[in-house]
Amino acid sequence: MTTAALRVSKQDIDSYRRDGAVCLRGLISPAWLDALREGVEKNLRSPSPEAQVYSEPGEPGFFMHDYDLWKRIRSMRDFTFESPLAAVAGKMMGAGQVNLLNELVTMKEPGTANVTDWHQDYPYFAVDGDQVCATWVPLIAISPDNALEFVKGSHRWGRAFAPIDSQLDGTPYQGEEFELVPDIESRRGDYDILSWELEPGDCVVFHLLTLHKGKVDPKNTVPRRAVSHRWLGDDAVYAVRVPEAEFPKVKPKLEDGEPMRNAADFPLIWKAPDRNSPAQN
Repeated sequence: MTTAALRVSKQDIDSYRRDGAVCLRGLISPAWLDALREGVEKNLRSPSPEAQVYSEPGEPGFFMHDYDLWKRIRSMRDFTFESPLAAVAGKMMGAGQVNLLNELVTMKEPGTANVTDWHQDYPYFAVDGDQVCATWVPLIAISPDNALEFVKGSHRWGRAFAPIDSQLDGTPYQGEEFELVPDIESRRGDYDILSWELEPGDCVVFHLLTLHKGKVDPKNTVPRRAVSHRWLGDDAVYAVRVPEAEFPKVKPKLEDGEPMRNAADFPLIWKAPDRNSPAQN
């Protein structure tokens, strides 16, 4: 296990499991950050066909998500497979092994007014299980006015909320599997909301059922660059949803309820080291 992963304390793990989100300071080394910046800028010059642009032509700023850069950019693959993130996710979830669900890169330019409203990541994926989490690594400092916010403990509500549509206009998907997201914004005082000012190298880890949103300050003069990975633990299984989940984009060759360990779709990144074998990443 890497030195960075070993720095994760019992208090960090307890915070993640109790609160649904935790901030780990200085987890990612400067060398890894340089590799990520190189990969993200390369992708910005040549996005994939799956890239989603949320800002409209003529609007100020620019907002784009792109997915699974590890499949086509070497530096992103190296980071996904060799950085401490999967080991950290495994420790947080208490998992014996960690598979990759997907990778997401956020690129938001100064002046962008698009707001990502309160949501859970979980309903966007064809997955069931408790050992499902995300890591979020900023490549540029995140100010309080431009930070992620999390509703503390919402991953333990036993509720799943309808995802908003892919254009971020606040319209929920149709279907009976999920309820509507409560109006958290107008009743913020009723909730304990977590948020952190972040520096490059910091990492936020959160459960896929934790309600969260991205704040936006249109006056901000600094772009947002962040790399997020979603991770699968031991109990994660494929779940057929109606309507069909947005991710994975290509339906895997799995049956409903089958473990998500198909190497082509969900590669194994980390296994808990055996006491009798050398430590693993």
